Amino acid sequence: MAELAVLKRYGSLRGWMGRWRSFMEYKHFEWLLKEQIRKERAELATMEDRDLLDIGVTREQALAEAARNFNDIPKHRLGSDKLGQGR
Repeated sequence: MAELAVLKRYGSLRGWMGRWRSFMEYKHFEWLLKEQIRKERAELATMEDRDLLDIGVTREQALAEAARNFNDIPKHRLGSDKLGQGR
């Protein structure tokens, strides 16, 4: 019965597997991006005031950015509007 539902929805097992693979590739990309942003935020929090001044960021802004949640990814960092839909 479950196989019939999959066939009706995706047309074939191959179609279902292709969608699953695409989903998993996106999740892997998303996790790598989150990890990169986490590192950038940690580095931002430890920068000296003169370095922050060079990039036009105040100490308060740097600490606020560093305190953001791991899952809080800015939409412009996702790479395309299609990837950011529904977020």
